Amino acid sequence: MPIRRYAPALIIAAALLLLVIVAPSKGASTTVPNYATGPTSAGGSTSGSIPTATSSTGTAPGQHGPATGASSLNGSGRSGGSSTGGTSRAGGGQTASGSTAHCTGGRQFAVPGFAAAPACQPTFTGNNGGATARGITNSQIEIVYYQPEQSLALKAILGPAGLAPSASQINDFLARETSFINARYELYGRSIHIDDYISQSCEASPPSDACFRQDAQTVVSKYHPFAVVFPRNLTAPGFNAELSHLGVTNFGAAGMPLSYDTGQAPYHFDYDMDGDTQAEITGEWYCKQLAHRDAIYAGEASLRSKRRTAEVLVDDTPEHVEAAQHLASIINGCDHGGGAVIKTFSPDTSQAVVQSTTLASQAKQSGITTIIYFTDPVLPVFLTQQMTQQNYYPENVITGGGYSDFDALAQLYSKSQWKNAFGLGDLPDMSTPSHYDAGAVYRSTKGAFGPFTSADNIQGFFSVLAAGLQQAGANLNPVTFERAVLSLPAWGGTRYHSLIKFGAGDFTAVSDARIVFWDPTKRSPINGKAGSYVALNAGRRYTLGQFPATTFRIPGR
Repeated sequence: MPIRRYAPALIIAAALLLLVIVAPSKGASTTVPNYATGPTSAGGSTSGSIPTATSSTGTAPGQHGPATGASSLNGSGRSGGSSTGGTSRAGGGQTASGSTAHCTGGRQFAVPGFAAAPACQPTFTGNNGGATARGITNSQIEIVYYQPEQSLALKAILGPAGLAPSASQINDFLARETSFINARYELYGRSIHIDDYISQSCEASPPSDACFRQDAQTVVSKYHPFAVVFPRNLTAPGFNAELSHLGVTNFGAAGMPLSYDTGQAPYHFDYDMDGDTQAEITGEWYCKQLAHRDAIYAGEASLRSKRRTAEVLVDDTPEHVEAAQHLASIINGCDHGGGAVIKTFSPDTSQAVVQSTTLASQAKQSGITTIIYFTDPVLPVFLTQQMTQQNYYPENVITGGGYSDFDALAQLYSKSQWKNAFGLGDLPDMSTPSHYDAGAVYRSTKGAFGPFTSADNIQGFFSVLAAGLQQAGANLNPVTFERAVLSLPAWGGTRYHSLIKFGAGDFTAVSDARIVFWDPTKRSPINGKAGSYVALNAGRRYTLGQFPATTFRIPGR
């Protein structure tokens, strides 16, 4: 089958894979924990050496390189301070006290509309210990923002949807972020510096693990960063694994199982929900509200009268398949009369396009009533078109991950198919940028542009990074940073802010989801176009254990 006939769709899909950076996750508690004073994760340590950059060709993800550069690891945790004064531990082992006059309500700062402000920290005075780890001096913390290779043609296609911010918009965002963090967070005499690195060779589709690993080595060799941020990394787990091997703190690699995260401690974190928690939260909702019931929201009568039988779609990346198997096992454990099977597809867009024809045909022939998308947001572009061409209209269920719960992406799917879509959304309820933290950052800083559509989804990564830098203290290194992040007080959990919560063995931020259905006629508050997700229960968000055992209902249908 010639690929040329799929050229327009290929361009859109490749662009989504390259550029999708959209906003917005695990435990059931929002209790603010006490700050940790010891290791809080499997793999973390309070003594030892931080490895410097080494080659890891052929090394398995999460396997650390040799410890060739020692660093002091005796930083301690502390309480959140008070509004009247406090003390903190300086990097040189001295006790330093400072003012808390800048704090508001126990928080480090108050910016209207910004939910991620960390707990109050007294102003630091004293010795910060200087170069406590790679990428750190007595005055600076080096951060790298990484982007895969981008094409002008792809950006031009996605630009109108707000999914392809220009280089100028990204640079403006990073400049604002630098200004915002340096002005408001306690960084112990240091300031952050962000370098923007755009790959010259690595594309998200088709992904090349070897290419991304080489890019990771190049970034470390060129910038010697303390941390690297790769937002919305859906296809390159090797990039983050390589950074961890090289001893560099890193953010990215969405939807990975817990084993991926814990295997790279103390270096790896992500803002998006991990794959195992996504499986558990989706499985709980499915078992309580969909299992043992008819597929009443399918688009054809022959399916609506049948008991639900589900198919979980996932790309064939081994880590993603592992998480999808977790979901299928949960559904099969509760729904013995229906259950779920797994189907895989290639993350190489040129193959996925062709595979969509077969996937649609097989699901139809098998009588599958319910398609569960444990996928990136690209596959539905092709699959929904193929299902429509084959006169097959099942229920389309999203699981919260992969950003398919973002209006501007779902508007690209077959309208006759997606009117039968519902499920979970990890992102906050759809609204204008002013409702989100990124909007607050833009209002409080100066720049040349307004917030682009997907700015808040990048903002989340920097909010966690900045809060971790503050809580780590003056003696900043990967171990004290890990301890700090895993002991951060939770925030969010409201309609326009996902619950952000880490904890012992929990290296990813988003920890709850909303229940949504697709309304093809509603104007999206994001871009004003027809088609928007509608959240049930006024956007209420649910953590594990909170879903009610009731039949799922879409109002008016």
